[in-house]
Amino acid sequence: MAILEAARKVGLLTTDSTLYIGEVAATDEALGVRITLLDESTGLFNGHDLFVTWTQVRRVWICNNEHEVGRFVHEMEQMVGAT
Repeated sequence: MAILEAARKVGLLTTDSTLYIGEVAATDEALGVRITLLDESTGLFNGHDLFVTWTQVRRVWICNNEHEVGRFVHEMEQMVGAT
């Protein structure tokens, strides 16, 4: 949930933007990425997958089990502030 709160804080969750938070289920180097979405209200993966072509991806932040969430959130805030 810290990632979701940070997204709100830095203004990524607005009425004119789309932000998907989820777990990478599969990638295709030529086509795109499939993610299992995180339900904003529960903070749990809801089992719904979304496929996004690389041409539709504007920004990507990747965090895995080895990342410290606080550091990841800080880096996300820095990147948003720099763009």
